[in-house]
Amino acid sequence: MGYYETSIICTAGHFISSGGNIQANKFCRGCGAPTINVCQNCNTPIRGRYVMDGVLDLTNYSYVPSYCHECGTPYPWTEKLLEKTRKLIFLDDVLTEQEKLDLFDSAKNIMIESESTSVDVSIFKRLSNKASDFLKDAMYKFAVDVASETAKKLLFP
Repeated sequence: MGYYETSIICTAGHFISSGGNIQANKFCRGCGAPTINVCQNCNTPIRGRYVMDGVLDLTNYSYVPSYCHECGTPYPWTEKLLEKTRKLIFLDDVLTEQEKLDLFDSAKNIMIESESTSVDVSIFKRLSNKASDFLKDAMYKFAVDVASETAKKLLFP
């Protein structure tokens, strides 16, 4: 039988630790942001490393989830990323307002695995390529950094 440790992550999205003393780090040593170990919406512990009794795991664990596994609410670092992405998209002067909305929706959707990932990737590619150069570059970096594995395979074959 196994269990999930609780992860500590700062509100800027830096992984602090999984398991151990969950009160040990109140602030991130890298950026000074407060740390959390539970979803701010439902108070469910942030899922960390899966531990199995009798199995020694020597892998380096530093996974930072985007959404709460219990209620689906985006964590603070995901909310900040999405808000910055939305602002950046709406600075573009090439895309129409509807295209900006569609690009933002597709950007949110390529972060997760879903039945519409391939459609969202197609929209994301089409509108990113149509955008101004600064936004095109920013959307490429966004995709490299936060797209789901399936989306990355479709974006960068």
